[in-house]
Amino acid sequence: MSQSPSPAALHAAKSDVLLVDVARELSDLSWELWPSVFKGRGKLGIEGVGLVTIPAMLEVIAQTEALFESARINCVLFGNVPTGVFNHALYLLARRRGIKTLVLKRLLFESTTDLTLLIPSIEEGAQDVRRAYREALTEEIEDAQSDTLLPEDIRAHLRRIRDSNSETDSTPTYFQEKQKFAAGGEGIFSWPREWARAALNTVYKKKSTKLEEFGGRDNLRQRDERKKLIRAYKELSTPVVFDVPFIYVPLHIQPEASTTPNGGLFTHQHLMVDMLSKRVPDGWRIVVKEHPNQLKFYYPNQLFRSPGYYRSLAAYRNVTLCAVDESAVALTSKARAVATVTGYSGWQAVNWGVPVLAFGHPWYEFCHGVFSIRSESDLREALDSIASGFKPHLSHVDLFVRILLDHAIKGHYRKADEHLGESRPYGADLEGKLDTAFATREATENVHQYRR
Repeated sequence: MSQSPSPAALHAAKSDVLLVDVARELSDLSWELWPSVFKGRGKLGIEGVGLVTIPAMLEVIAQTEALFESARINCVLFGNVPTGVFNHALYLLARRRGIKTLVLKRLLFESTTDLTLLIPSIEEGAQDVRRAYREALTEEIEDAQSDTLLPEDIRAHLRRIRDSNSETDSTPTYFQEKQKFAAGGEGIFSWPREWARAALNTVYKKKSTKLEEFGGRDNLRQRDERKKLIRAYKELSTPVVFDVPFIYVPLHIQPEASTTPNGGLFTHQHLMVDMLSKRVPDGWRIVVKEHPNQLKFYYPNQLFRSPGYYRSLAAYRNVTLCAVDESAVALTSKARAVATVTGYSGWQAVNWGVPVLAFGHPWYEFCHGVFSIRSESDLREALDSIASGFKPHLSHVDLFVRILLDHAIKGHYRKADEHLGESRPYGADLEGKLDTAFATREATENVHQYRR
């Protein structure tokens, strides 16, 4: 099984593939791929963010084209959703060429990090789960017994979500761990100490080891950009009017796999807000809330957020930007629906009996109460149901979890660490799924696997 080539190897081995041919093949996929390019441009040796990035990006992707030309690939198996520009391009080009893909996609139950689904593609999702769930929904379900067959740790997970009434209770434990490292527990506007740290980082080019994987510690330039970003967001924020019907839109941290690649075109969250603003019923509002950690410590540059980005959202006539410390519990529980690309906020919402508009491909996308939005007509139908009073039934959500667990693979692609806790590699469960995915056992030997 092959490993992803290093950036140095990619640049050392120039491809014979014409860049203009790469550009033509990727013309309608570039919107999905650009965020991966922006995120990895430093490692790829790409300078700037304008037109000068295009030849460098195409050169990297040409290596992917060369791989398809030089190897007889029947299937590409991804050990995680394909992140990074090479893996993302490999995935998009394989799908374009009709080459079979298989993707191992994590289930984000906070009680365990060792559950994964094997799916044919991000776009198709777990069709076996969808079919089994639809069949099960046709049978009689007793509310009082709906969760009795679930493992105790999963039942505890569901109870914790449904009984939560504070920000701490409603925040998943894996993100609470990240928040401990954000600014040392200080508030967003605690400038003096942060400026001192930024000065040290500028001089000594040091980063906190623990913070580096979450975006790193700012230098002076980044600190200045972050200050301007936070100031702009704060100036545009207005109080939420809770007695007016509204849809709550908690933005994703970016760049992350939750939007790239799991969001497709809606990795550009502005497109989600635009569609909602232009199609919600008259008198409804869209309440947008930035992820606090995007402002606190995540990628302080203008590739994914800028003051202009927030101004463009606030310019919609029915959009409200709310303060980052506005209660997510109150916003979710009082909203007519929660709109997200793939966020955990959607899983919380459906467990609180609040409908979800999922614009991407979350692991819970086939759950009762979750409307998959791919087009304007999808949104119109969903809003009609929500306006008529539709609410998710928790017994149906419990049933979805049961079906999901029946199809999950035990194991994880990452090694154990202090953030994820203990983890175990994929084992017999994955082998069984691969046997099912291919006609013969020998066929699996032709799979080329790429890991992050």
